[in-house]
Amino acid sequence: ANAKWTVRWYDPREGGKLQIGSVSDIAGKGVVSIGEPPKAKNRDWIALVQSVSFPSATFELKVNGGLGGGRYAPGIAVPITATPPKGKVFAGWTVSPAERGSQTLGLHDPHQSDTIYSTRQGNVTVTAAFKTAPPDKPSQTEGNTKPQPKGNGKIIGATLIDADTDKPIAGFAPIKDGATINLAKLPTRNLSMRADVQGTVAAVRFVLNGEAIQTERTPPFALRGDSNGNYNAWTPKVGKHTLKMVGGEGAALTLRFSVIDRK
Repeated sequence: ANAKWTVRWYDPREGGKLQIGSVSDIAGKGVVSIGEPPKAKNRDWIALVQSVSFPSATFELKVNGGLGGGRYAPGIAVPITATPPKGKVFAGWTVSPAERGSQTLGLHDPHQSDTIYSTRQGNVTVTAAFKTAPPDKPSQTEGNTKPQPKGNGKIIGATLIDADTDKPIAGFAPIKDGATINLAKLPTRNLSMRADVQGTVAAVRFVLNGEAIQTERTPPFALRGDSNGNYNAWTPKVGKHTLKMVGGEGAALTLRFSVIDRK
């Protein structure tokens, strides 16, 4: 094609905005190179090559109950995120109008609140369904079901725990807000996360990515519970996460972190 084209790169592991690699634009006619991605050249990337002379038609992607909507050309991998209202948890995604009889066509995983939608020809609406959040229940390992004092402490942070040794992992004690956890660099993938408190806290409720996960009523306050200090193992999924820990007299503490798996 006798035209000019822009070259942009999308990182399917980290998400985020399109990036510029070693070549920002190309021109025809003939065989030309689109260059290399901006980093991690030995990993998978998605290259978006768009005509400047003859812009591609764009279509509206509407996201009900979540984020990620906008106007996109066909064939773009768009990250979408469900945003459950208070008291609700994510239940699944559907796409309308349905294509070839499928209400989930184009969705990478309709059962994940954070997923990818591959755009198609025509305007499309992707809708997140929600259901009533189940009531918090004490951990199965929590033997004390008697009324607990309210306490006057607060949550001050969180620590990443090696569930094999039940010890904190160096560099993540405490975990900094915005931290990146590389599973490939850790001593184990059997992990836990402990809420660190100051003073006396009667209970800590863990809400991960908008979903209530666990309520702990005795220390150590562990994301997946424990048995007398022996932490139950948990392996976080690759991607971006938001953990909200609620308890004590102080305000709830929100911790944002990303998980990658790179050697």
